[in-house]
Formats: sequence, C-alpha cells, structure tokens
Amino acid sequence: MGSEYDIINDHTLCLINEYVRRGEYPGDFLLSCLENKFVAAVTQADDLNRIAIVAIAKYIYNRIPSAAWGSREKVDRWLDKGGSRGDGTDDSALDLIERGKDAF
Repeated sequence: MGSEYDIINDHTLCLINEYVRRGEYPGDFLLSCLENKFVAAVTQADDLNRIAIVAIAKYIYNRIPSAAWGSREKVDRWLDKGGSRGDGTDDSALDLIERGKDAF
C-alpha cells in the first residue's frame, strides 16, 4: 500500500526537504505553501503540484517542524538561520523523506 504522499513529485519533496535541512529557498510556489497562503500557491503551481497540493499541505503539516512554516515571519526566520542545521538539529534525526528514495 502506498503513502498519501506518493502523489508529490520527487523534485518538490527534495525542495521541501532542502528547505528544512539547509534553509534553502524553495521557490515561490512552496514559499506560499509554507507561509500558509494556499490561494497564491494554487495560482503559482504547475500541473503536477496543483494535483498534489492537498498532499503537500498534509506533508508540511505532519512532517516538518512547526517552526519552519505557518507564516512569513516563521519562514523568514527559518531561512535566515539556515534550516535545521542552524539550530543544531542532527539531520539524521529528521525523518522527512517518506519514500525510501535516495534522489535527494
């Protein structure tokens, strides 16, 4: 049985996870998702991400630290500190990649 996140393409998952780990800018679409601005996100999404937007929202809510998303201010702080590496979090402790793929 597959995961509810299987609909999210690998590139999008990679961008989310690199944002979390290293504080890398994820692009306008994911920035809108992380800032909880889903009207903007829908208008910025490509076809693959538009289809997966509910799963992307669930992934953000369930799988990434709450300090990394929810408002522009929280996202800006996360970017400024360089992601989880900026707070001393061990990357191996971040169980973010739902699928067992090493594409990241």
